[in-house]
Amino acid sequence: MRAAALSLLLLLQAAAAWGAEVLRPSAAILGYDLAGARLEMTPAGALAALRAGGFEQVSWSGEAKAPRVWSYRLGETTVEVSQSAGVITSIRYTRRAAGGLDVGAELAAIKADFGLAAGDCRETLPQAAACRVVDGDPPKLALTAEIVPGLMVVQASRLP
Repeated sequence: MRAAALSLLLLLQAAAAWGAEVLRPSAAILGYDLAGARLEMTPAGALAALRAGGFEQVSWSGEAKAPRVWSYRLGETTVEVSQSAGVITSIRYTRRAAGGLDVGAELAAIKADFGLAAGDCRETLPQAAACRVVDGDPPKLALTAEIVPGLMVVQASRLP
């Protein structure tokens, strides 16, 4: 329990200051793969991709005919897909690792995916890292990544 509380505290500290917001093309955020689901997909397509990847639905919220949020799980990884009017508004990927995550390696993968340089993310390695990629000013799309030793949360979102 103490390790989980420490991980949560570090995650919140990382989220408090993203570092610089980095601009990237909309297509990079729309097409970013989170366990097979991407913002550019239809909700049905994203859910089918999760099921094909071995994820099982664990919950949903909203009306039975048109849920707003679906939650899928595979092991210690959870993916939540939110939609409005048939368009995916958010995909939240959460991976817990009781044995710990290599924060530096996870951060390096995200940096490589978006071509991020030193200073583009807030890093307090090996304890935490946080990055934010947006598509413009004002942004219409954003991808945030928060990583601490036992938890990684990556979220791609359409912004209001």
